[in-house]
Amino acid sequence: MSRAINITLRTAHVAAMGILLGGHAFDVPAARLVSSLWLCIATGIALAVSEAGLGLLWFHQVRGLMTMGKVLLICVVPF
Repeated sequence: MSRAINITLRTAHVAAMGILLGGHAFDVPAARLVSSLWLCIATGIALAVSEAGLGLLWFHQVRGLMTMGKVLLICVVPF
């Protein structure tokens, strides 16, 4: 079950990120990309939580730090 959730979250995150990147590449108005931005942020946080699991060891590993850095950068976009 957790593998199916991980695949679903990852697919939704890649789709949201693709829409966001494509929208910026093709000069789509920012107002139309807001929902994709928030979906990207939400799925990114959900992926981080699902990857971390019950232990905090994941956050001390390089992959955890890189993921949190990416989520932080995406969260700064609205500002």
